[in-house]
Amino acid sequence: GAPAVAVGAAVAGAAGVAGAVAAASGPANRPNGGAPATQPPRGRRMCRRCQAFKPPRAHHCSICKRCIIKMDHHCPWVNNCVGIGNHKYFLLFIFYPCLSCAYS
Repeated sequence: GAPAVAVGAAVAGAAGVAGAVAAASGPANRPNGGAPATQPPRGRRMCRRCQAFKPPRAHHCSICKRCIIKMDHHCPWVNNCVGIGNHKYFLLFIFYPCLSCAYS
C-alpha cells in the first residue's frame, strides 16, 4: 500500500543522496595539495608515480593520478576513489539499496 511505497521512496532517495555525496566529496588527498616535494621529511616516503610526499597508509590511484589517504578502491559507480573522506557515504550508498531489497 501507500506506506510501503513511501518507505521505498525514502530509502531510494537516501541511496541517491548518499551516492551523490560519495561522488562529490573528495577521498582525502595528501595534505600538501598535490605539489611535488623536493625532499621528503625525515623518515617519510615519496610516491614514485607523482613524486610527492606520501603519508602513512596512502596509496596512489592510477585512474585518478593522485595519492589517496586510506584508499579502499576506485569505484566506477561514483567515479571517484573511496578513501577516508568519503568512505562513510560510500557504505551508506551500498547499505540503502540492500535495505530496500530486504524490505521489498
